[in-house]
Amino acid sequence: MDGRLCIDLGCGLGGWTFGFLDAGFKVVGYDIEDFSARYPGKFVQADLFSLDVFPDADVVVGSSPCTDFTKTGLPPSWPSVRRFPPDVERGVRLFNRFREIAMRVSPRLWVLENVRKAQDFVGPAKTHYGSRYLWGEFPDFMVPYSGDEYGKWRQPPSEERTATRSMIPYSLARGLAESIRFHLEAVSQPQEEPRR
Repeated sequence: MDGRLCIDLGCGLGGWTFGFLDAGFKVVGYDIEDFSARYPGKFVQADLFSLDVFPDADVVVGSSPCTDFTKTGLPPSWPSVRRFPPDVERGVRLFNRFREIAMRVSPRLWVLENVRKAQDFVGPAKTHYGSRYLWGEFPDFMVPYSGDEYGKWRQPPSEERTATRSMIPYSLARGLAESIRFHLEAVSQPQEEPRR
């Protein structure tokens, strides 16, 4: 397992990263905002639309911003929707850029996360865990119930509230990371010759 690399696009505070680090991966996270002081892996602050060079990686995970997709499901009379209407084109552009980077890196497996309403604009997700919908090429996996999926609604107001609410729950990140680790180890084992 030594040396397997995971790239985390739109890494924020490292929701995916914690799970992948604990499963034995090295992780490089990319985000337009500076989370370097709290990010648990190697961090690169960059605008993903202007960055075209990425390291070779076994896995790419990503969470593009979901706000524009989420707002399409809210009543237009809500103050936050009236003041800041959804920009679906921006949401689709960001999602597609994450997917384009995943294809360019050419990892063995990749996962992009967003909200249910994103399916109306980017196509159906492969699966979901609570409110986290997942697209990509990845093995089936199990997530033990831990309750961490629902803690995001109890976040007190703070400067980091958006970043902490958008963090991937640890149980989801670790469950997926372990499944991917097992899958990569299984496919890298030499095949035995059949006995005659």
